[in-house]
Amino acid sequence: MRLSRPFIRLPWRFDAAQLAAEALALPSAAWMPHPNGTAGNSAVALISSGGGDNDSFEGEKRATPHLAACQYMRQVMASFGVVLSRSRLMKLDAGAEVGLHVDFNYHWFSRVRIHIPVLTHPSVIFHCGAERLHMGAGECWLFDSWRRHNVVNPAPRERIHLVIDTAGSSSFWEMARSAAASDAEAVAATAQLVPFDREAHPKLNVERYSAPSVMAPGECAALVSHCGLRIQPNQRRALAHCLRAAVAGIRGRLAGTLASARANGRGHAAFPGVDRKDAPAAASQSSCPHHREQRHRRERGVRRAGVERGLGAGKPTKHGLRAGHGHGI
Repeated sequence: MRLSRPFIRLPWRFDAAQLAAEALALPSAAWMPHPNGTAGNSAVALISSGGGDNDSFEGEKRATPHLAACQYMRQVMASFGVVLSRSRLMKLDAGAEVGLHVDFNYHWFSRVRIHIPVLTHPSVIFHCGAERLHMGAGECWLFDSWRRHNVVNPAPRERIHLVIDTAGSSSFWEMARSAAASDAEAVAATAQLVPFDREAHPKLNVERYSAPSVMAPGECAALVSHCGLRIQPNQRRALAHCLRAAVAGIRGRLAGTLASARANGRGHAAFPGVDRKDAPAAASQSSCPHHREQRHRRERGVRRAGVERGLGAGKPTKHGLRAGHGHGI
């Protein structure tokens, strides 16, 4: 979800020592390697698809046995009063870093990431857009993962963050807007401490329904409109034409197909062009010359970025952009 600022300090504080004690008590086998093989990056699934050790974005979300062993982490997650999505502990080893990337996965079109540092060091710097900062242990932050971002850990010890994905709620976003309009130091001065309560065992409200493989017509139109607002004024006319051309061919078919086949999953077969393995072929057959030229330019630019900045090529789908899957920060 695009935010108004690269970083937003939220008005909560947490017991970093208690969080660290729970994180360090987890077995070494709980730490999963980065799905792209990025060195020095690992994670513990706390809320995941089916409640297992996986990196999936699909399916019903459930708390994992690892989270069941972490009483204060459950209290922290419950304190936000929101529906919780995919969440985890993320570790960055001493001397490691996460390369510059953007999290384009569709999962984050309507969700944001809450970061709570558990173990850190003053030399650990988080870069997002044109800004950079150190997130202190026990603080609570949002950051805009749709901007280019990376993290560097030059410290002699590991960095661990509790990372929570959520779509928020009306009260959550009212609070976030107020925090965004304030100075981070002013927010910190009024931040409320959420202490560890040995008697509290809150029930967590987690996502039960994931996005379908094929977008509903209204959602498709809303996404195109959102993308149009992000186009620079000098590009707007040509790219808007391409967006309309790309969507016009499928919107008429979506409603009827979804009405008859969405529940049992057969509707996806009617749209092979949006399937991950078929997307490049479908894009290459575009009838819009400007669209084809823009696609070639994007591909050349992504390849250059992959060499210069460590980004990998990928394609934007509801299943994600391989270059910025969003697992490593």
